[in-house]
Amino acid sequence: MAFNYNPASDETVESGFMKLEEGLAKFKFIGAEEKPSKSGKEMLVMSFRISDRTGASTLYREYVVDSNNWKLGRFLKSIDKYEDYKNPPFQWERYQGHTGYCKIKYEEGEYDGKKTLNLRADFIEHGAINSLESEVDSFDDDIPF
Repeated sequence: MAFNYNPASDETVESGFMKLEEGLAKFKFIGAEEKPSKSGKEMLVMSFRISDRTGASTLYREYVVDSNNWKLGRFLKSIDKYEDYKNPPFQWERYQGHTGYCKIKYEEGEYDGKKTLNLRADFIEHGAINSLESEVDSFDDDIPF
């Protein structure tokens, strides 16, 4: 039996990861894990599947500690559940499978003396997506989630 696939670009093979198209993207919240940060603080690692308008997708993680818990608020606004942000604790299991939109971009960085390319996702408020209707309409409805 043979595995059928579409060959990746030379750049993707060389870099070892697929770069998504920057701009509007869809996301699906997969789940989260509670664990201590490197400094020992409570941390929530949120996992998302993000797909661009071409259908390419990647796993994206958002790291949340108390000092940046506004990320929870942005996520909840994007799935029209912002009222839940005002009533902690965050019960992430309730939101598994929820979908929404975000804007993605890449930022150069450095880790252990090596240059990195980091994906950043900015969640779009649920009600604001209507103003992006022409961009939303350009998505392929066959994106797998």
